[in-house]
Amino acid sequence: MVIENCEQAKNDATIAAFVKLFETDAVDGVLDFRTLQEPRYMPFWKSFYITQLVEGGHIRFVYFGTSLVDGYGKELTGQIATVEEFGAAYETLRKINLRVIEDKTIQYTSGSLDWLDKDFRNWHRVNVPLLKNHETHCLSVIIFE
Repeated sequence: MVIENCEQAKNDATIAAFVKLFETDAVDGVLDFRTLQEPRYMPFWKSFYITQLVEGGHIRFVYFGTSLVDGYGKELTGQIATVEEFGAAYETLRKINLRVIEDKTIQYTSGSLDWLDKDFRNWHRVNVPLLKNHETHCLSVIIFE
């Protein structure tokens, strides 16, 4: 289950710190990929993933951080998101990515990995627009409880 516009995600200290940094550096609501490479963003690198829209409106994971690999139990860098992988959460993931990429909005969500039977069950996420190679991507920071 994914909860959109979630206050818990907005109030998470790590997410709030990232958003503050993002808002300082974003130009017209979009962060440039080169800025993301700066040392100020290092504390978040392990907790983020980057996605892009590809042919057919599908989502491809461009990068999947190490804490996400540990929490999710699988490396998704380079993979296309599928209904088989994400189940009922797939359409929500796709919809949120479309909003971020096309409308240049910030999206806050929370959810659970209970269906994966993982130790890190609950998560909070913020999605922001990212400009990489003249194309808008979706940058997401996920924090596991």
